[in-house]
Amino acid sequence: MRTLLSLLLLGIPYLVFSQTTVRVVDECYQPVSDVMIKGHTFIYISNPQGTVTIGAEDIDQPLTLSHLKRWGLWDTTVHISAEQSLLMLPKGCLEPDVITLHEITVATLDGRSLDPAATASIAKISNMDLNRMAATTLVPAFNMVPGVRLEERAPASYRISIRGSALRSPFGVRNVKVYWNGLPLTEPNGTTALNLIDLGSVDRTEILKGPAASSFGAGTGGVINLATHTEYNPENNLNARYTAGSYGTHHAQIMASHGTTHSSLEARAQHYRTQGYRDHSAVQRTVGQLSGSWSKGLTRYTSTLLLSHLKYQIPGGLTAEQFAENPRQARPRSASQNSSIFQRRALWGHVIKVGGYQWEAYTTLYGSIGDFENPFILDYKREFNLGTGLRSVAEIYGNQWKVQIGLEQQFAYDDAQNLGNVDGVADTLRFHDEIYTRQGFTFLHGEYQVTPKFTFTGGLSLNYSRYRVNRIYPQPQPFTRQFNPLLAPQLGASLKTTFGTLFYQAAFGFSPPTLDEVRTNEGSLNTNLEAERGFNNELGFRIGRPGDAPRLSLSLFHFALRQTITTYTNADGVVLFRNAGQTQQFGVELSGKERWSGQHWNLQYEYAYTGHFFRFQTYETGGQDYSGNQLTGVAPHSLSQGLYLNLYRHWQFNAQHRWSSAIPLTDANTVFADPFHTLSAKLSWRWLGASHIVELFMGVDNALDARYSLGNDLNAFGGRYFQPAPGRTFLLGLTVDLTK
Repeated sequence: MRTLLSLLLLGIPYLVFSQTTVRVVDECYQPVSDVMIKGHTFIYISNPQGTVTIGAEDIDQPLTLSHLKRWGLWDTTVHISAEQSLLMLPKGCLEPDVITLHEITVATLDGRSLDPAATASIAKISNMDLNRMAATTLVPAFNMVPGVRLEERAPASYRISIRGSALRSPFGVRNVKVYWNGLPLTEPNGTTALNLIDLGSVDRTEILKGPAASSFGAGTGGVINLATHTEYNPENNLNARYTAGSYGTHHAQIMASHGTTHSSLEARAQHYRTQGYRDHSAVQRTVGQLSGSWSKGLTRYTSTLLLSHLKYQIPGGLTAEQFAENPRQARPRSASQNSSIFQRRALWGHVIKVGGYQWEAYTTLYGSIGDFENPFILDYKREFNLGTGLRSVAEIYGNQWKVQIGLEQQFAYDDAQNLGNVDGVADTLRFHDEIYTRQGFTFLHGEYQVTPKFTFTGGLSLNYSRYRVNRIYPQPQPFTRQFNPLLAPQLGASLKTTFGTLFYQAAFGFSPPTLDEVRTNEGSLNTNLEAERGFNNELGFRIGRPGDAPRLSLSLFHFALRQTITTYTNADGVVLFRNAGQTQQFGVELSGKERWSGQHWNLQYEYAYTGHFFRFQTYETGGQDYSGNQLTGVAPHSLSQGLYLNLYRHWQFNAQHRWSSAIPLTDANTVFADPFHTLSAKLSWRWLGASHIVELFMGVDNALDARYSLGNDLNAFGGRYFQPAPGRTFLLGLTVDLTK
């Protein structure tokens, strides 16, 4: 017995200390999750960071590799030694994992597959895409997607368009529905404070383009979902990054997570600060995030809290003469009037998800509270906001079909005041309103695989919205605007061929005016504004495999829009809105990628071309006929290209080029923004171990020092069209990722 006990005691240290931890990577040295390694008695699965621990009994033994989410098995045998820290998959550069077929969280666009059989124009931005450039914003990654344009008119002042929808967005984000981790960032009044989100608050993004969002309510622009990693992760992780650069730019972020068998907890914090390229364009933003997930039986619970504090200065638009003379100057009086924005927001949500045999369901409950303060040249604006809502979805599915049914409800209360502005200080009260907003929809969406090669989809939503404005000062003036319930149908089909997948989609969409369009920036009420309505036909072709972004994607679409909402500026410089007849929007969107590799290197080239040939069909106003003119604010042609090179395991060089054709800045097409080219690059050195990743990088943005405007003011009074983008900008950074 003593001999047996001695052998056991001697063997225990061997069993404990002979196990080894390796990080699974592809040939681009990117971590790969969900790789299954089959040993003699155990099966091991790599976590979201690619890490997996191999037991002593399987060290130096033949092991078989396969993958849980990709088609087919990798019929590959490997040996892992006790000293090994990396396991490279002999499969080239893999795309980061995306959704599974029956995942129905909003983070994956309610189960709308990103594989080639999808019947809608869906794009994916991975964590790798977000970090390819030495950037502190989402701009470089978003602008590599055809049909999508993210503008930063000034630091932290974002405007996004999908297929030209920025026509209604003199500032902010409108006509695009945005979610973050399944929680609506878009308020029921139609506005979205995208600038409250930091780059470190996003790990991946899905974009659904055009009015195909029958599962997401009203809108003709599309749907964007920003998400952090939500996969189960039993590891403890610590990740930190710091970036510093030109114009007093500093960006710090940290993330820590802890996981057990049935639960996980994650905390993140980011701080961004810059003095800005232009005068009076400084920014400070601090964001904190706490999320937890736990499971009990077939039910999983997830809770999330987001806190954001933002303040930034508004330099304002310049005339062509001012732009040419000194693009770094601010608009006169912007500094003296302290033109700026102060904003705080807390957003919290709770998701309950349950599933069984051939069915799944989830319900999201959320709430928000925030305040907003905006001194401007002409006035001073204050708002206090409360919001709440829910989204509930149920899905049943079989081998060849699935059906979703759900609803979404949003409610908001705003206390809004417009005051005078005297040298940046709030003065006499001009308007005081209490605003109650309700928006909601119910939807039905289905998919049926008629044959292994032919799939049919269909959807229908019933939408409604209402604004109730109680004007308290200067005199009581109740105002209610309710839009009648409207059905929005969508049909689609896909056909797999020898060369790729062909898809067709037809969808109706409508977009009621936002609260900022009904109650304008200076407090007046626009009671005559009607909702936009349009019908979209789209034909597309994709080449690719499920689980990866398509190798080639081509879309041709025609969108006929009625009651198009456009902007104009009155003599006081206040941006106002009106319906502008009909527009005809023809578009071509092409994207693709190619890869080459050698023994110690691999190279990837990506491209995205956008051809948007949008025109006013009928548009008469103020005695002027603009019929046939180009649609204001839309570039007919744009091209983005990316070149990504990996050398000798540790070195990586990335470069991106973007070109845009001339952009009309007035409905009359009398003023255009000049075409421009921009070039950005990043050089990084990385060390990958089983429990750590260290990256040092340096980068340059606008390397050609091009003079251009990344976000123009449309139909601007006094010719103040231009918001100059920063000149040549340098950035340095360090990232440390630890797994325990």
